[in-house]
Amino acid sequence: MRRLFLVFVLFMALPLGAQNLKGFYVQKIHPDGLLYFVYPQKMAEMKGNMKLCRGSLLYDYTYLDARDSVTLLITVETNAVFNTDSLFVDLPDGSRYACAVEMIYREPRKNAWRCRARCMLTYDVWVRMYKEQPFTLTLFSIKDNVGLCFRDKAGTWSKVCARFRRLQEMIRLNRKS
Repeated sequence: MRRLFLVFVLFMALPLGAQNLKGFYVQKIHPDGLLYFVYPQKMAEMKGNMKLCRGSLLYDYTYLDARDSVTLLITVETNAVFNTDSLFVDLPDGSRYACAVEMIYREPRKNAWRCRARCMLTYDVWVRMYKEQPFTLTLFSIKDNVGLCFRDKAGTWSKVCARFRRLQEMIRLNRKS
């Protein structure tokens, strides 16, 4: 009986090890509630951006339960000045969400330009982004009619997705009804 219990405990602990959230996010008490900050992640660029984009997109999220919205911060390096003003989130089911983007800064860096931007997502859209298959983020400049597209590679997606789902489940359980 004791061996059976030990096997059961080990079996139940296996899935938890595969989705370790240590070093993925931090949770802090904020005057307005619980604050969750997801450490910066990388998302690969999609083909077609090579002339303007200089690599991966760096992004991080901040969720404050009192506001029930997610702040998405994005950093991208480009070969020329890029004036992003919109972000499109394209989900595998064909739905698209558009968000206004606020530029935080744009600065020269070596032979490139680094741009940091912020936008707000609803919690529900954020959950849908990590529901099934990889989504696409497109930073867009209406003025220049230029877009930069990013999506996780399949191997990266499976790891990242599992972590986000676990975090979102934890947030859901901690939310006030």
